[in-house]
Amino acid sequence: MNEVNEKILRTLFLEKKVTPLIPSNIKELQDANEKVIVQFYERDVVEVDKVIFQIGGTTPEHFLKAIGIEYANGDVIINDKFETNIPGLYLAGDLVANKKGTIIKAFNTGKKIVHEGICEDYLECALPT
Repeated sequence: MNEVNEKILRTLFLEKKVTPLIPSNIKELQDANEKVIVQFYERDVVEVDKVIFQIGGTTPEHFLKAIGIEYANGDVIINDKFETNIPGLYLAGDLVANKKGTIIKAFNTGKKIVHEGICEDYLECALPT
């Protein structure tokens, strides 16, 4: 995390506007009207307004495999639009840059996912030319 984001988060923690649950291993998320019920492996169930799940500096291969994402030769299996074997579930950024990409390549995966994956395949969005 960069210094600016760390400072903002620390301030939010001190002001009790954000509650860190570190470390946490999420087992399941459930919709509860306008809240989210979070089931953890190592703590009680929590009902929250929002969930921000930050993946650390290493690829969470165990987590991705646990939710059913397939791998081959140590890499996530994705199609040309970055969709995994789970329909509608896309991966972006460093998760698909295969340690060879640049930060701009990682950022651009998000744009491709929205334009070529979600809009074309699921929502039939009218995209700007």
